Amino acid sequence: MTTRVAPKAPIARLRTKSQLTLPEPVVRELGISAGDRFRVTVEDGGIRLQPLRKSYYGTLKGLWPDDWMEELRRDRDSWAP
Repeated sequence: MTTRVAPKAPIARLRTKSQLTLPEPVVRELGISAGDRFRVTVEDGGIRLQPLRKSYYGTLKGLWPDDWMEELRRDRDSWAP
């Protein structure tokens, strides 16, 4: 886990109704947007927000090459006698 804290780290603000406003640089860096969901945990007296993936595709993206279907076909063709 990488933790980056800049000398002048962005500040979040807790608003009424327990709404948390995240600084724009953090939102841009993470690629998150309104409506995204987060897992919230308390760790060592702090709060950890972990963005939840929007789909299984997002979770699995990058595990296989972009041309995975062609690669699968080549592998299957190599099995034939």
